[in-house]
Amino acid sequence: LLLGGGSIAYQLLVQNVPLSQDEKDPVWVVDAQVSFSAKANKPVKVRMFVPPLGVGYTTLNESFISNNYGVNVNVEKGNRQVTWSSRRAEGNQYLYYRLMLTPRYADAPENDPGPQFRPAPTLDGPDKLAADALLEPIRQHSADVETFISETIKRVNELENDNVQLLLGSDVSPENRANVIDLLLAVAHIPAEPVHTLRLAESQEQQPELWLRSFNGKKWLYFNPLNGQQGLPEDRLVWWSGPGPLLNIEGGKSADVSFSVHENEMSALQLAQSLRLKDVSSFIDFSLYELPLPAQQLYRILVMIPVGVMLVLFIRSLIGMETLGTFTPVLIALAFR
Repeated sequence: LLLGGGSIAYQLLVQNVPLSQDEKDPVWVVDAQVSFSAKANKPVKVRMFVPPLGVGYTTLNESFISNNYGVNVNVEKGNRQVTWSSRRAEGNQYLYYRLMLTPRYADAPENDPGPQFRPAPTLDGPDKLAADALLEPIRQHSADVETFISETIKRVNELENDNVQLLLGSDVSPENRANVIDLLLAVAHIPAEPVHTLRLAESQEQQPELWLRSFNGKKWLYFNPLNGQQGLPEDRLVWWSGPGPLLNIEGGKSADVSFSVHENEMSALQLAQSLRLKDVSSFIDFSLYELPLPAQQLYRILVMIPVGVMLVLFIRSLIGMETLGTFTPVLIALAFR
């Protein structure tokens, strides 16, 4: 009884097994369309970052769709990158990337350690004076790396501040604000890097959103550089990290990437069985579903025998042995039924 109860608790609480066959799971379908104009008589090479697999979500399918292109996926500076290549291409070209994922059975995001120190850049003249003027109150109002970064984001988003205006120049875009925040953190020897995320919500036209992250010695801290929000929301998918652009193209021009996200539903039991076929560890590995149908029926009968016996003994204690003798065949039949 303890072994069976422990097995059920393990499957429900640890392996996240569906409790009923009617339970549904969300399945997100993310499409990325790459469009560009190929240069005549030039070889084409298109590189694009794609999300890491198995980080926060379980990948069900990943597809690279193209016409007469070679496809290769490698790891570049900690990011996955797909390369489409062709000897010749003419006119408008379209490449597609599709990712299907679900939160069920997903492993927790890896917490690989990051750098905790970096050398300060050399600043001269007005830039140095502006950075020092901003950093002085930041140091006074912060107690650790977490509060230092939050205070820095708050200061840089005070666009009416003369020192902020000097460092930003005429560009107040989120990307440039993140650059100024990173500059101030670098002066304070605090390492940080940009992280580009996609929101898992129904949308036809979506672009990656920029966040910043820093390692505090124990875990990665994520910050929104526009409002200082801390902690990456659960509906965010990290697409790539680092300052590099999403797309690089050789032999083409006017390149553009558009994203669309769509939500489907899938039976949790069907999902678990499909993951079993993909050699993903799940409760299906040791269950009745792996047995032939006759063996499943026999096993169910064997499992029910103790239940029938316990039911007969329970009724016997209630109504007495003599009365039970008359109804024993009926009770046993009902028990097995």
